[in-house]
Amino acid sequence: MRIDELPAQFKAFVNQAREVLDWEVSEAQKSVAASNDEKSSAQTTLSDLHTQIDLARKQLNSHQAYLDRASTLAGLDHEITADRKKLAALKAEIEKVTEAKAVVEKQLSDTERKLVASTNELTLVEAVFARNQNLIAEQRAKWCS
Repeated sequence: MRIDELPAQFKAFVNQAREVLDWEVSEAQKSVAASNDEKSSAQTTLSDLHTQIDLARKQLNSHQAYLDRASTLAGLDHEITADRKKLAALKAEIEKVTEAKAVVEKQLSDTERKLVASTNELTLVEAVFARNQNLIAEQRAKWCS
Protein backbone atom coordinates (compact mmCIF):
# COMPACT_ATOMS: atom_id res chain seq x y z
CA MET A 1 0.00 0.00 0.00
CA ARG A 2 1.35 3.30 -1.05
CA ILE A 3 0.75 6.66 0.44
CA ASP A 4 -0.64 8.22 -2.72
CA GLU A 5 -3.22 5.41 -2.80
CA LEU A 6 -4.45 6.31 0.66
CA PRO A 7 -6.77 9.16 -0.36
CA ALA A 8 -8.42 6.97 -2.98
CA GLN A 9 -8.71 4.09 -0.53
CA PHE A 10 -10.05 6.52 2.08
CA LYS A 11 -12.62 7.81 -0.44
CA ALA A 12 -13.53 4.23 -1.32
CA PHE A 13 -13.84 3.43 2.39
CA VAL A 14 -15.99 6.52 3.00
CA ASN A 15 -18.15 5.67 -0.04
CA GLN A 16 -18.56 2.10 1.21
CA ALA A 17 -19.34 3.40 4.71
CA ARG A 18 -21.82 5.89 3.20
CA GLU A 19 -23.46 3.11 1.19
CA VAL A 20 -23.68 0.90 4.26
CA LEU A 21 -24.94 3.81 6.34
CA ASP A 22 -27.49 4.77 3.64
CA TRP A 23 -28.59 1.15 3.46
CA GLU A 24 -28.93 0.97 7.29
CA VAL A 25 -30.83 4.31 7.33
CA SER A 26 -33.10 3.02 4.57
CA GLU A 27 -33.67 -0.21 6.50
CA ALA A 28 -34.28 1.78 9.70
CA GLN A 29 -36.79 3.99 7.84
CA LYS A 30 -38.50 0.88 6.53
CA SER A 31 -38.49 -0.56 10.05
CA VAL A 32 -39.93 2.71 11.45
CA ALA A 33 -42.59 2.76 8.71
CA ALA A 34 -43.45 -0.88 9.46
CA SER A 35 -43.52 -0.07 13.18
CA ASN A 36 -45.78 2.91 12.48
CA ASP A 37 -48.04 0.69 10.40
CA GLU A 38 -48.00 -1.88 13.18
CA LYS A 39 -48.70 0.85 15.74
CA SER A 40 -51.60 2.15 13.63
CA SER A 41 -52.93 -1.36 13.23
CA ALA A 42 -52.56 -1.95 16.98
CA GLN A 43 -54.39 1.32 17.72
CA THR A 44 -57.17 0.34 15.33
CA THR A 45 -57.37 -3.09 16.96
CA LEU A 46 -57.32 -1.46 20.42
CA SER A 47 -60.10 0.91 19.37
CA ASP A 48 -62.09 -2.04 18.03
CA LEU A 49 -61.49 -3.91 21.27
CA HIS A 50 -62.67 -0.88 23.29
CA THR A 51 -65.81 -0.78 21.13
CA GLN A 52 -66.32 -4.51 21.69
CA ILE A 53 -65.74 -4.06 25.43
CA ASP A 54 -68.34 -1.26 25.54
CA LEU A 55 -70.78 -3.41 23.57
CA ALA A 56 -70.06 -6.39 25.85
CA ARG A 57 -70.62 -4.17 28.92
CA LYS A 58 -73.94 -2.98 27.52
CA GLN A 59 -74.96 -6.56 26.76
CA LEU A 60 -73.81 -7.65 30.21
CA ASN A 61 -75.85 -4.88 31.83
CA SER A 62 -78.83 -5.85 29.69
CA HIS A 63 -78.43 -9.52 30.62
CA GLN A 64 -77.95 -8.58 34.27
CA ALA A 65 -81.16 -6.54 34.16
CA TYR A 66 -82.89 -9.45 32.45
CA LEU A 67 -81.58 -11.86 35.10
CA ASP A 68 -82.68 -9.49 37.86
CA ARG A 69 -86.11 -9.31 36.26
CA ALA A 70 -86.16 -13.08 35.80
CA SER A 71 -85.16 -13.51 39.44
CA THR A 72 -87.93 -11.14 40.46
CA LEU A 73 -90.36 -12.97 38.20
CA ALA A 74 -89.27 -16.29 39.65
CA GLY A 75 -89.91 -14.91 43.13
CA LEU A 76 -93.29 -13.61 42.01
CA ASP A 77 -94.04 -16.95 40.37
CA HIS A 78 -93.24 -18.68 43.65
CA GLU A 79 -95.50 -16.25 45.53
CA ILE A 80 -98.25 -16.71 42.94
CA THR A 81 -97.99 -20.49 43.31
CA ALA A 82 -98.22 -20.18 47.11
CA ASP A 83 -101.15 -17.77 46.81
CA ARG A 84 -102.92 -20.12 44.38
CA LYS A 85 -102.60 -22.91 46.95
CA LYS A 86 -104.05 -20.60 49.61
CA LEU A 87 -106.84 -19.60 47.21
CA ALA A 88 -107.62 -23.26 46.49
CA ALA A 89 -107.75 -23.95 50.24
CA LEU A 90 -110.03 -20.94 50.75
CA LYS A 91 -112.28 -22.07 47.89
CA ALA A 92 -112.52 -25.53 49.46
CA GLU A 93 -113.34 -23.94 52.81
CA ILE A 94 -115.94 -21.67 51.14
CA GLU A 95 -117.43 -24.77 49.49
CA LYS A 96 -117.69 -26.51 52.88
CA VAL A 97 -119.20 -23.41 54.48
CA THR A 98 -121.64 -23.06 51.57
CA GLU A 99 -122.70 -26.69 51.99
CA ALA A 100 -123.05 -26.20 55.76
CA LYS A 101 -125.08 -23.01 55.10
CA ALA A 102 -127.38 -24.93 52.76
CA VAL A 103 -127.89 -27.58 55.43
CA VAL A 104 -128.59 -24.92 58.06
CA GLU A 105 -130.96 -23.05 55.70
CA LYS A 106 -132.82 -26.29 55.03
CA GLN A 107 -133.03 -26.95 58.77
CA LEU A 108 -134.20 -23.36 59.31
CA SER A 109 -136.79 -23.74 56.57
CA ASP A 110 -138.01 -27.00 58.11
CA THR A 111 -138.06 -25.39 61.56
CA GLU A 112 -139.97 -22.35 60.22
CA ARG A 113 -142.44 -24.66 58.51
CA LYS A 114 -142.89 -26.57 61.77
CA LEU A 115 -143.23 -23.25 63.64
CA VAL A 116 -145.92 -22.07 61.22
CA ALA A 117 -147.68 -25.42 61.55
CA SER A 118 -147.36 -25.26 65.34
CA THR A 119 -148.60 -21.64 65.37
CA ASN A 120 -151.56 -22.62 63.21
CA GLU A 121 -152.28 -25.58 65.50
CA LEU A 122 -151.93 -23.36 68.56
CA THR A 123 -154.30 -20.84 67.02
CA LEU A 124 -156.73 -23.64 66.34
CA VAL A 125 -156.33 -24.98 69.89
CA GLU A 126 -156.83 -21.46 71.27
CA ALA A 127 -159.94 -21.06 69.13
CA VAL A 128 -161.25 -24.43 70.37
CA PHE A 129 -160.32 -23.45 73.93
CA ALA A 130 -162.11 -20.10 73.58
CA ARG A 131 -165.14 -21.84 72.11
CA ASN A 132 -165.09 -24.37 74.92
CA GLN A 133 -164.79 -21.52 77.42
CA ASN A 134 -167.81 -19.87 75.84
CA LEU A 135 -169.72 -23.16 75.95
CA ILE A 136 -168.77 -23.67 79.58
CA ALA A 137 -169.81 -20.12 80.36
CA GLU A 138 -173.13 -20.68 78.59
CA GLN A 139 -173.64 -23.95 80.44
CA ARG A 140 -172.85 -22.29 83.78
CA ALA A 141 -175.19 -19.50 82.95
CA LYS A 142 -177.89 -22.04 82.19
CA TRP A 143 -177.20 -24.07 85.33
CA CYS A 144 -176.83 -21.15 87.58
CA SER A 145 -179.88 -19.29 86.50
